Amino acid sequence: GTDPPKQVDIKEFYCLKRKGYEEIIQIYTSFGSQVIRLLDSSSYIEFDWVVGRLNAKY
Repeated sequence: GTDPPKQVDIKEFYCLKRKGYEEIIQIYTSFGSQVIRLLDSSSYIEFDWVVGRLNAKY
């Protein structure tokens, strides 16, 4: 699309340091969040997005 990017404010965030990794949890809305994970044994950064709500009717 041609629409400019929209700024989304972070509602909440948490920083956790665990054995073997550190992570930042960013909550944007009840429908969208992101986890940024730094593993001690890796040179990579992991990004996990959760988007949407499954509204399945059976």
